[in-house]
Amino acid sequence: MSVRVLVIDDLPLARAELVEVLGELDGIEPVGAAAASTMLWPLLERTRPDVVLVGCERSPRDALVFCRRAKRAEPAPSVVAVTATTDAAAVVPALLAGADGVVAADADPGALAAAIRRVAAGERLVPQLAPGEIAGALGLDPERLTDDGRRMLLRVCQEAG
Repeated sequence: MSVRVLVIDDLPLARAELVEVLGELDGIEPVGAAAASTMLWPLLERTRPDVVLVGCERSPRDALVFCRRAKRAEPAPSVVAVTATTDAAAVVPALLAGADGVVAADADPGALAAAIRRVAAGERLVPQLAPGEIAGALGLDPERLTDDGRRMLLRVCQEAG
């Protein structure tokens, strides 16, 4: 059975390239593509994807708003945020918005296929981050965290990695 994937990206060339790459991968079926706009919701309902790839390059705020809303759909698809980097500044906001995984925009097709299959199977795909990186992405000073705060960040890092 193929994993059905919907591509959301404001950049037309990036969107077209992702659809083309997905179409060449075994076991993955691109079911549509759209910019993050109001036309997206009927497409999401009509295609019922297993996974939505959300490009976060051009307008990350809009992409993250879409991610939050997509996770409330019935049935809710898995969401993979496609980011310029997999550093904490890109990863943490995507996770807080409900993304099930994060993959770098420069990932090779094999890594992208693996990421899609993993989140479709219910796994979370999160780059390993240090507590200090997460704290910094959240605007916290790692030196001022309480012991409980450090333990919580360490737990998040362990669960993510």
